[in-house]
Amino acid sequence: MRSGRLFASVRRLLPTGAPLTDRAWRRRHRGMTAVLGVHVVLLLALPVAVVVSGTIATNDAPWDRPLPWAFVHSGYVTVVALTSLIAWRYNEDERRRTERVLSATGEAIYGINDDGLVTFANPAMAQLLRRSIGDLIDRHHHDVLGHADADGNPHERDACPVCADVARADGRRRQDQLFVRAAGALFPVEYASHPVRARSPGDGLAIVVNFRDISERRAFERELNRQALHDRLTGLPNRTLLLDRVGLALADLRNHPYMTAVVFCNVNRFKRINDSFGHDVGDLLLGQLASRLRAAVRSDETVARIGADEFVVCCPTVPNEATALAIAERLRGAFATPFDLDGTTVHIDLSIGVACTADPDMSSTLLISQADQAMTAARLAGVGVLPYEQTMVDDADEEVLLEEELRVASRAGQLELYYQPTVELATDRIVGFEALMRWNHPEHGLVAPCTFVPLAERSGLIVPMGRWALREACRQIVEWNRGRATPLTVGVNVSARQLQQPGFADDVVTTLQAARCRPECLLLEITESVLIAEIDTAAPALARLRELGVHIALDDFGTGYSSLTYLRQLPVDSLKIDRSFVTDLGTRPDQRSLIAAVVNMARSMSMHTIAEGVELKDERDALLHVGCDRAQGFYYARPLPRDEAGRLLVDTALFTTRRTARPSPAAGIGQPWAGGGLALALEHAEPSASTNLRIHFREDIPEKDRHDHADGCRSAVHLRGR
Repeated sequence: MRSGRLFASVRRLLPTGAPLTDRAWRRRHRGMTAVLGVHVVLLLALPVAVVVSGTIATNDAPWDRPLPWAFVHSGYVTVVALTSLIAWRYNEDERRRTERVLSATGEAIYGINDDGLVTFANPAMAQLLRRSIGDLIDRHHHDVLGHADADGNPHERDACPVCADVARADGRRRQDQLFVRAAGALFPVEYASHPVRARSPGDGLAIVVNFRDISERRAFERELNRQALHDRLTGLPNRTLLLDRVGLALADLRNHPYMTAVVFCNVNRFKRINDSFGHDVGDLLLGQLASRLRAAVRSDETVARIGADEFVVCCPTVPNEATALAIAERLRGAFATPFDLDGTTVHIDLSIGVACTADPDMSSTLLISQADQAMTAARLAGVGVLPYEQTMVDDADEEVLLEEELRVASRAGQLELYYQPTVELATDRIVGFEALMRWNHPEHGLVAPCTFVPLAERSGLIVPMGRWALREACRQIVEWNRGRATPLTVGVNVSARQLQQPGFADDVVTTLQAARCRPECLLLEITESVLIAEIDTAAPALARLRELGVHIALDDFGTGYSSLTYLRQLPVDSLKIDRSFVTDLGTRPDQRSLIAAVVNMARSMSMHTIAEGVELKDERDALLHVGCDRAQGFYYARPLPRDEAGRLLVDTALFTTRRTARPSPAAGIGQPWAGGGLALALEHAEPSASTNLRIHFREDIPEKDRHDHADGCRSAVHLRGR
């Protein structure tokens, strides 16, 4: 039996009221320690019984070993009872040590009995609840903590999880609960309840609970979750959260007859702004972009940023596609007002694609992809908004296949250069060529440049292809100039991707040196829109090349910004007038006046003018009349393979016109006339002198036709002179 029961049985043998005294001592012997408690029973001041109980432990063992015997001794009777004494005997020092441990721990600890009353609490608990320990003891656990679930809904006393643990005498660990401080503030906790067996029937301790405040951990988890689902810079949802929102909207289509729309927005020219003004200004712009987009949508619509310059709006319920397109136009309208970026005013435009569906089984990824394809089509077409069409998928698939074939073509020698002559209008002499890239496809033949050049731009293949074209053109012009008194120039088109390369100028210089090509024989042709868009990075590189003698031509002039301010900043020495201004030039006086203004402006800035797309004689004559310097087009020759272009140089009878005297402005004498492949010139010494007419025919004009042509020219000159 236990020592407590033994002692109680001895006491029952004694008369009522017999006093007891006790003593305790320690004894060490042979590496063991005995802790003995001696209880002396006194009757009439005489000892009548002695109860000895205790434990024996080795000095190096962390636990006690119970003393396996006890005895009762009196003056007349000695009773020896052998028993297994496994009860603990805690002295006053042990209790104090336990209290110090509980007080020093960082976790809140309290105990409750079978009735749910708090029997003890440590200081950490009092501090977390903003209460005193005295305010906690002997109060019901539920009244002290105000237990609530993760959503803040308070538990009823009967449904309190900790109270349920008491009833079950079970232990639990929970992380999704809230406790209440003294002021009523809820805070998240992680707690564990442990059942405790009472030491005696009257002890009453049932559950010990330890808990900790996890507010900081929950805040950290929320921040991690926010960062995982939101864009760091703008605070907008990212692609992951967007996919989830679109998926929910699609699933909800089963419950209503509406459509779900995705509006895919691309910020035009964002890279140029970012490169020109720096990433800090670019980040500021993105923040303002996000704010405008959020302000332009409804509360149930989601604006997400999924790329550097790409934003997507999810519209969960739209009645039809027309409504989605109207939303897209509203978004574009939000960007009509320029942005103020620390004193810098910037105008921004969007290219937008729209995709709609009423199919709840469509995937989020597919719907966003369709909107992306529509946006790409809108950007390439130069329009603001385009809805998705099935043909865009076919075009995209074809483009992927074509891009792969183009990669093979650049390595397999399927690319070649064609050369279109540039003619000096005043003399009808070939003064240079423009090198134009052609793709000789093994199955489809020559692929149109308008098909593969934009693809090469988008894929980045234009950079190595451009380097190859520059090398071939420089090598070819060196060969054609060998032995010529007046060297020819060769024009090579430069793409935006090439201008963006940090070592573009170095590549050009290296190519010239490798081909032993004189810099003045190279003409770099850059479209107006590309050059203006890349002006900050391109201007220094082009200025360096211009100083070396390389000519710079502004291609397709008149179709872009056409700003005199930009022209003054650019190291350009030639303007190539776009073919749209040359078409029907002979029959439209307004076009002639416009080109005359361009020519005069170029001359005032010491620039040459080159007209593109000359196809008719009337157009050629009109250009010559307004003073344009050079021209190229089908009227002279189509782009030709290298060998055919070389034979054209050998054929010196293309056109030979020489003017040795200044004509009379009133008579218009001196303006070249051409008819069916001939050219003529008037020369005179004095206005009153007789005019001499010299006619030069091309070699391919038959002899029998030259007489009729000559008579016609003489009559025309006679009438013009009159």
